[in-house]
Amino acid sequence: MSVSFLLQDIADALEMVPESGENYLDLETGTVIYVTAEDQDYLEEEDDEDLPDWQRDHLKTVRRVLASEQVFMLPTKYEVNSWSIMESFCFSLVDGNFKERLLATIHGKGAFGRFKAQVEEHGLLQEWYAYKRSAYERISREWLESQNISWKE
Repeated sequence: MSVSFLLQDIADALEMVPESGENYLDLETGTVIYVTAEDQDYLEEEDDEDLPDWQRDHLKTVRRVLASEQVFMLPTKYEVNSWSIMESFCFSLVDGNFKERLLATIHGKGAFGRFKAQVEEHGLLQEWYAYKRSAYERISREWLESQNISWKE
């Protein structure tokens, strides 16, 4: 395989895993292509004349990507599991009292918002962002290795 990917590009794509749709790694061009459910619907239609040029171009790329054997679907949001990254960050903390309070905030509806508010209030927001980024890079590295895809740091 001649194309080598930047680890940060894969980590960025995983961090922004969409609610609906998928990210694909195109081994021919070295790019990540986001394909929405709406894109899939448009592909089923015969006529795309009413669409703007940029969207027709994007759909042409999507068609090529989905038909290619040189494309890998990146892990989905369910495979990445950002909640477990948040939980792991909690367990990494030294302050036992804060760790327990933070662990209590990550359950139920609104967990991400409560977590972020607590982390920010305790001056750990930058530490959280660095931890989260490192986790996405680790997940990306493991995924790339499992697919035998080369990358650069």
